[in-house]
Amino acid sequence: MQVIVETPRSLGSAVRSGWRIVKGAPGVYLVIALSSVVMVGLTMLLLGVITRGFPVVNAIASLGVNVWGGVLAMGVFRALARGQSGQRPSFDDLFWAMSRASLWFLPFVIYLVFMLPAFLVAALGGHTPFFFNPALRPPQVRHMNPAVIAGFIVWALLFATVTNFTYAIVARYEVGPGAALRAFLRIFSPGRRRWLALVPYLVLLLVGVSILAAAAAGLAVAGFHLLLPHLTMHARVVMILLAALALLPAGLLFLLATLVLQATFVAASANLWE
Repeated sequence: MQVIVETPRSLGSAVRSGWRIVKGAPGVYLVIALSSVVMVGLTMLLLGVITRGFPVVNAIASLGVNVWGGVLAMGVFRALARGQSGQRPSFDDLFWAMSRASLWFLPFVIYLVFMLPAFLVAALGGHTPFFFNPALRPPQVRHMNPAVIAGFIVWALLFATVTNFTYAIVARYEVGPGAALRAFLRIFSPGRRRWLALVPYLVLLLVGVSILAAAAAGLAVAGFHLLLPHLTMHARVVMILLAALALLPAGLLFLLATLVLQATFVAASANLWE
């Protein structure tokens, strides 16, 4: 494995660099990412059962799950960073951030800074697109201020930008949260502002790929619908089983796409660190 990616200078070259990183050891990265998803999912499920009926405790547990997920995400970024530098990633990279106490504060701080305004707005009335208040009837929800929705979208894009870039910097350069956040702030300096568009650029790419995948799935469903009346019962069962099995590679492809996006931030992080 010899994947040493040069610093990309454009959004497109950053995505291509991310693909090169993942292509170096896709099996290892998929196992690491899938393990991370399963661990966070099981933690969320367990805490949800334990804290059910206790709203305050549930809110604290939710914060804990986000911090835990952030720590594991930094492990995924660490594996990608090792691949970028020409080293062989290993499953142990997933737990890389766990032994570094300061790194537990990074997802905690980011989550609080970006979620606190949402909590405040929700507490003042719940009229936000990201906090669904059961007391609000559908007409009230439909007539939410468009400016609030637009503000939420911008806020969410900035949240994704801060999170992914700081995790990538921490994992690639083995620095603390303070150094990573200071490096991220360089994104607002002249010559670096284009990297603020990386998340919207990746979202548009993902939406485009999703549309193509949805179109292909739609054609497959239409073909299945046309064939169904002419198939025997056994053939129908086989077709349904094949369709169910197709969900597995679809999920793996989505996970692979997520890894490419994360690797893109690893490659692009050099522009903020230099």
